[in-house]
Amino acid sequence: MKSWEKWKKIFFVLVSIIVLIRIGYIVFRGELNKQYIEDTTLDLSNAVEIPCEDILQKFTFEHDNINKLAVILKGISDDKPGTIMIQIMEENDLLYQTNVSLDYRQNGEWKQIYTNIPIEKGVEYQLKIKTIGEYTRIPNILYVDGNLAVKFGYLAPPGCLDKAVNSSIWFLLLIFTYILLDRYEFIQKCIQKLFELLYANIPCDVLNAVIEILLCSIIINCSGIEFQEPTKILMYIISLCASFRLQKRKRFAFEMFSGVSKKILLYGLYFYCAFALVGQRMLIYPLNITITISNIFVVIVAVLWGIPVINSIIYIITNVNNLVCAWNKCHRNV
Repeated sequence: MKSWEKWKKIFFVLVSIIVLIRIGYIVFRGELNKQYIEDTTLDLSNAVEIPCEDILQKFTFEHDNINKLAVILKGISDDKPGTIMIQIMEENDLLYQTNVSLDYRQNGEWKQIYTNIPIEKGVEYQLKIKTIGEYTRIPNILYVDGNLAVKFGYLAPPGCLDKAVNSSIWFLLLIFTYILLDRYEFIQKCIQKLFELLYANIPCDVLNAVIEILLCSIIINCSGIEFQEPTKILMYIISLCASFRLQKRKRFAFEMFSGVSKKILLYGLYFYCAFALVGQRMLIYPLNITITISNIFVVIVAVLWGIPVINSIIYIITNVNNLVCAWNKCHRNV
């Protein structure tokens, strides 16, 4: 690392800071990869049906949150099924309330209701359910051994092993960055030789266009982000425009950003393009997101896709500015 150029050292330090911050969040916040667990298993072989009208069930929970609850309804009318109102109370205090429409609900299936409320362990709570709205008949709800057939689910924090596994992904990213920077010149030469071989058999602009469109397709189809159709079309058009005269635009951008500080700024633009497009939603937000190898791969693809795009933007903006200046100069002479 001592023999590295200055920009490599600065870049590696920045990546190291990001990795340490992320690992710190994983280890100390403990909110990564929470697992959904259902606390109750029920045998419905002896279940009985009770009209879903002013149902009251008292319960205690040995966990600090209720993420979801689930009940089974039968006898739901086809024409006017109605709505059920669900409340969770502590004595006279209302903690949670929601109305769940029974339209398109199947009879005899578990219906999950998202609650996500914090509670206290061992404290007695009340679950109230009743049918409201317009309905042809009141649906039935299942009881087992005199108690409401209800399943509660909670989010369990990750254990030490889960934290270690998730942290190791970021350590691998740091190691990969180190290897990439340390062997940067060698990797660059290998890639250059590969492209020289391809360019000898395929026209440059055609090959560049194929590569840019392929990278764009990977971003659109593998990122898991729902791009709108106009956005997809625009991205493919940008890919085509950025692929022409690629080497010329690359040289132009590198000549403009020739110094160390300017080169760092240029590389920063490359990464900002990728993070603005997909990176923030695949690596950063939400903060408890699960980082996978595929996520990292798509972000790297986005960086590679963004390099010709940024170079083209720099080239076009600079040349348009020169044309405007030349036009203004000619206009003044006239």
